[in-house]
Amino acid sequence: MLNRNITLKQLEIVKNSEQFVVVYRDKIFYVGDLMGLILIDLKNGLCLEEICKKNNQVDSCPFIKVEINNFLDNIGNSSKSKQNNYIYFKVPLLKQKVVVFLSRFFIPLFKSRTIAYMSVISIACNLLYLFNSQVLPDVKLNSTTALYYYIILLICFVIHELGHTAASISFNVTPKEIGFGIYIIFPVLYADVTRVWILDKSKKIIVNYAGIYLQLILNCVLIVVQMACSNTYANLFNGIIKANISVIIFSLFPFIKNDGYWIISDYFGLNNLLSKAKRVPVYLWLNKKIDFSPKSNIVIILFSLCYYIFRFYVIYITAKLFTRVLFSMPNETIDFGFILKLSLSGLGLFFSVYSTYKLIELLVGEYKNNATLKNV
Repeated sequence: MLNRNITLKQLEIVKNSEQFVVVYRDKIFYVGDLMGLILIDLKNGLCLEEICKKNNQVDSCPFIKVEINNFLDNIGNSSKSKQNNYIYFKVPLLKQKVVVFLSRFFIPLFKSRTIAYMSVISIACNLLYLFNSQVLPDVKLNSTTALYYYIILLICFVIHELGHTAASISFNVTPKEIGFGIYIIFPVLYADVTRVWILDKSKKIIVNYAGIYLQLILNCVLIVVQMACSNTYANLFNGIIKANISVIIFSLFPFIKNDGYWIISDYFGLNNLLSKAKRVPVYLWLNKKIDFSPKSNIVIILFSLCYYIFRFYVIYITAKLFTRVLFSMPNETIDFGFILKLSLSGLGLFFSVYSTYKLIELLVGEYKNNATLKNV
């Protein structure tokens, strides 16, 4: 008898171009072809014995039954556990209906040829603007234009998230809300497009790239507007364009869970890439396989090497910044500006050192666990 805590009707089973995907309460599980076919037949009302006979697996039927029960138990336990999410303190800003309505205005931009042409044009436009020093003077805003600056910038960030939701809708996956949350220590906007995990690789990559794609196009529009404005507002739009370019570059950064990370992860088909990359030193030390595929092993090792270089570079930069601020302490009165700079640089150094300590703790724990298993 199969596990009855989870009924098969509660499962959504999808076959994309690469593998079977099982969805249960918005959580995603990947299964092999045989398991996927068996689950579909069970959901359609066939008994397990008939399915085993149909797939020439009569002798393996008892083992298949155990595997299915184990899989269903795993799904049940996963649904009871806390959500494994890297964004905390989520606050929805735009509900699903609003998100779907707004996203539809951008769907025409996600035809395959349109994406290619518009990407080339918008990237070229942004690069020309970025490297033209005369176009990018220092940004100086008064109190009035500063307010406009932050409002327009917030709209730009919302459009970035609408890029992800519009792309998911173009592939017949309905997004949920757009909201605000905390990632590491940074305030961020997010779009809940969890169900894009049912898509194949190429479509997931487009959804990951979609936010950056819309920001690139938006920047082209802002550049035209800036050229038509007076000096005061030209300076305002100059600041917004520069901020957008900075966000695009930051979004492409692959060593934290940004768009760039998900693009790399999906392109190479490596789930939990960051988690695997962190553990590479232990696996290499114990001469243990990191992944079944030799190609995947090379990718993970290279990614891990770059990740650790980045981690130690961050410690170096934050330590250098903190000491520079500390040694610039005024001799007489200490103003609020100095205290703020010292506090922020100190917080940055503390977080980079503490996160590195937690990483070392993870590596030590992983080493002990694997060394124990090796000796058993």
